[in-house]
Amino acid sequence: SVDVDPLVFQSYKTAVVLLTSPLPALIFGREYLIFTPWGIVSGIFWVPAGVAAVYAVRSAGLAVSQGIWSSVIVLVSFIWGIGVFGEGVKSLMGASFAVALMVVGLWGMSYYSSPNLGRRTETSLVADEEGTVESTSRTAKEGRKGLGSYHGVDRHEGCNAANLNDNESNESDTFSDEDNALSSSSPAAIELTHSSDHTSSGPDSSGSPLQDEGGVLVIGGYQFSRRQLGLASAVFNGVWGGSIMVPMHYAKGGTSGLGYVISFAVGATIVTALLWISRLFFHLFRISPCCSMTEALAALPSFHYQAMWLPGGIAGT
Repeated sequence: SVDVDPLVFQSYKTAVVLLTSPLPALIFGREYLIFTPWGIVSGIFWVPAGVAAVYAVRSAGLAVSQGIWSSVIVLVSFIWGIGVFGEGVKSLMGASFAVALMVVGLWGMSYYSSPNLGRRTETSLVADEEGTVESTSRTAKEGRKGLGSYHGVDRHEGCNAANLNDNESNESDTFSDEDNALSSSSPAAIELTHSSDHTSSGPDSSGSPLQDEGGVLVIGGYQFSRRQLGLASAVFNGVWGGSIMVPMHYAKGGTSGLGYVISFAVGATIVTALLWISRLFFHLFRISPCCSMTEALAALPSFHYQAMWLPGGIAGT
């Protein structure tokens, strides 16, 4: 019901992990109340990977995203265990073949579970003219309004939080003008215009490092669809998140297993806090050099406490 920023969702997960981390010590004894700095390293892997996972699901879908990162995690874990740590297996060839089958199976599941996205607005143009114009206009608005708020750094988000309502009002007027223009256009013209907006590639001449252009995110002068960025995030989650437990291999004494829980929770909390501080300074200096600290804080995404405390808490358990 709310458009939750990925870092906000990850923050709920981190908070629950931290609050529940003393449970092993309370249940099994104080010998589990120990800390190792290797937990911070695990947090460096887990927190960014968790943020990428949330973004991937929201942008590319649950089926395809989880299939991609699951297969990549299996492959990365196999490389760490067999290739780096030299863990013994009954048959290296048999284990490699089994991993390959699992990876191919997960990729196949992802591919055939995802819908045929294509260009929805273009295929809908075979409908009647009136319905087509309405559908195309609505898709254009959703693409422009829905994408920006989710990425956390959009054209309305910055240090001018007080002008947000005026900007949204002006944007609504713009969309109304677009609706009128689309209503007077033929389906063929609409299809040509919409297709050219989404199929262009290569550097953008606007010079802006990050902007939203109607369903396409422009980063560094290059255009990427939201689905492309979601798939890339799923791969990153698999590659980066597949190494979460590697630091525990180097933890000594009783800091492995259940004894690693507190270290992991503290490390994840530190990394999450650093990401929030980094985002605050991004708003403070990158978006507007004259931005005040109050305005930078106002530009940070909302935690949506009333709607998110339960799902966020469940996600962290």
